[in-house]
Amino acid sequence: MAFGLLLPFASLQGAVVYSQDFDGASLSDTLDEESGSGVDEINGGYWNTLAGSGLDLSNGDKDDFPGNTQDDQYAKEWRGFNVASVSFWESTDGNQGRPGVFNNDTGNNIVAVADSDEFADSENEFPESGDGAQEQEDEFNVFLQTGSIDLAGYDPSTLSLSFLSSFRPEEDETSTVHVYFDGNSTAATSLTVSEASTEPFTAVEETFDAGQLGASGNETSVLLEFAHENADNNWWWAIDEIQVEATAVPEPAFTSFFTALCLVFLLGAHRLRNRKV
Repeated sequence: MAFGLLLPFASLQGAVVYSQDFDGASLSDTLDEESGSGVDEINGGYWNTLAGSGLDLSNGDKDDFPGNTQDDQYAKEWRGFNVASVSFWESTDGNQGRPGVFNNDTGNNIVAVADSDEFADSENEFPESGDGAQEQEDEFNVFLQTGSIDLAGYDPSTLSLSFLSSFRPEEDETSTVHVYFDGNSTAATSLTVSEASTEPFTAVEETFDAGQLGASGNETSVLLEFAHENADNNWWWAIDEIQVEATAVPEPAFTSFFTALCLVFLLGAHRLRNRKV
């Protein structure tokens, strides 16, 4: 009785491990900002905090910015990395290059934004001098963290990350993605993003492969942290369409060679029994 070789694995294929486009976020009414002329509500409002968005996102309890104890002196809609409709964000100050950063025609209706400029440009802005003046130099440090992303069933050595990014820098502010594997508190690597220094400040796709992400091939989970730091009354970092991909590794067609031999033996026994009948 002859039999062919049994392939232990099915063919490998790429797969989306994680995606976040923010369009499922629950939004709220404005607090300090005007909603803007012609701006429609989306998902119940215009903006929300990460905690209030209903998405599996957080600031990791790491936010540090002016206004934690002086809330009324800053625009609450931009206290940290928050989610907002593109139309609302564009309407906050239409002459500063925000319109056109994201193309609404492509479905980018809600994005995540760290906007230290609008945060400080509230009508309740802190005094710049004299009694009551608040120091703000490099004090706007905000974070957006994904939940832990399970890599079970995927090959970590094929991991990749992509997202849309518009980082308009000024002075020494930075925008960085910290990559944490397997619950470690120390980042495996920190990724810098391209800068949009001149108009138009259109969001571009940032892509990073497994080597750039610091994956060795044995990881079981990953957490991504988007960090906008050392900002004051500067500009923004806006992101959308976060996606993590990797090659899916299907379960073996047979768990062991022993299992395959058992199947062959049973098939042979069945044929012998049929011959005797």
